[in-house]
Amino acid sequence: MTKISINLSAAEEGLIGELVASGRFRDAQEAIHSGLTLLRDQQAGLADVQLGLREGLTEIAAGQTLNGAEAIRQAFEEALEAFSGTTERICRSG
Repeated sequence: MTKISINLSAAEEGLIGELVASGRFRDAQEAIHSGLTLLRDQQAGLADVQLGLREGLTEIAAGQTLNGAEAIRQAFEEALEAFSGTTERICRSG
């Protein structure tokens, strides 16, 4: 594990102290690790959104668009399909 030295503001240091004192984290390292994990996940989600936007803009430029009603119908069908798969897996595992 690499050791890194960082400077924290008084507010950041206070927040870490509060989180540790509350028992939420064992120590400052665990609190910072958790924050970095959230940042990594947020950045991954942002990359997914950016990719989706690029794909959507490419489809628009190619004339591959749906009217509003068709787009909503398709989104509901995809959501229902995803939800149905989830409920089926939960029912089978129960």
